Amino acid sequence: MRSPHAFARIAGIDTGGRRQRPAGVVGVLTAKDMDGVGNLGRHPPVPGRGGKALILPHRPALAGERVMHVGEPVAMVVAETAAAALDAGELVRSTMRS
Repeated sequence: MRSPHAFARIAGIDTGGRRQRPAGVVGVLTAKDMDGVGNLGRHPPVPGRGGKALILPHRPALAGERVMHVGEPVAMVVAETAAAALDAGELVRSTMRS
C-alpha cells in the first residue's frame, strides 16, 4: 500500500486481521514489523573526500509516523502469488491526517 498524500501523519493502519486474509497470504507488514531492518538507500562502500565515510540519510523501508511524498510505501503484503497479494492489499486501510 502506498500513500495517496504528499505530506501526512499516519494515525493508524488496519491490516485486515488474520481471519479476513485471503488464502496464500503469509503476512502484512508495517513499519513496526520492519524495526531493525535499516536503510533501503545504500550507497556502495566507497570513501568520501579525504577518506571519510559518507553520510547516509535514514531511509526506512516503510513509513512509520508520517509520509513525506505521494506513493511512499506504508504497508507491504507478503503472499505466495501476486493475485493473493493484490487481494490482501485491498483489505489494508490506513488513516492519515495532513
